[in-house]
Amino acid sequence: MLLFCDESGDPGLPMEPGSSSYFAVGILCCRDGAEAARLAAAQERLRAGLGWRGEFKWSKMPIGVRMDYMTSMAPMLRSYRVAIWDKQRVVLRSNYRPEVEVMRSCLGSFDRIEAADRIVIDGERDRLRASEIRIALGVREVRMERSHACPQLQVADMVVGFHAYAWRVGWRNVPKGLHHLEANLRWCR
Repeated sequence: MLLFCDESGDPGLPMEPGSSSYFAVGILCCRDGAEAARLAAAQERLRAGLGWRGEFKWSKMPIGVRMDYMTSMAPMLRSYRVAIWDKQRVVLRSNYRPEVEVMRSCLGSFDRIEAADRIVIDGERDRLRASEIRIALGVREVRMERSHACPQLQVADMVVGFHAYAWRVGWRNVPKGLHHLEANLRWCR
């Protein structure tokens, strides 16, 4: 089992200057390397269809391209979850840092998941953070990579960005063909 994780917002306290009002984590689950490769290949075909040259990154794309991406990729998204922590309303109580607790909440929301061989997280290598995540999530390996080098992290970025957007603007403002994706959203409580 391979997991790919990306975040949206920041885990800082809501009253800190510049802090977002939410923090979201998206985890994309692939049964094996073959499934991860199929997802990457589908995304690459979509790149040509959309005429998009850059990295698939929610915050860097026009809204129309974002929605076309999600509409095209939705049938390929077999197993993922997004957990959102509304920092204005919920205080997390945990022995872990907030970003790790939201990851735990997100991973725990899968109906059933086998032990993961690896979780790949968008970010810089950090041994202490990797160790905390390995213990908290019970995964064998934690790998930090940059999303431009990992197509599956780009999918995770788009998924978490989409759900954060839908939460902010309301699901009624999302194309109707994507409303079924709301079933993958969980709230940290």
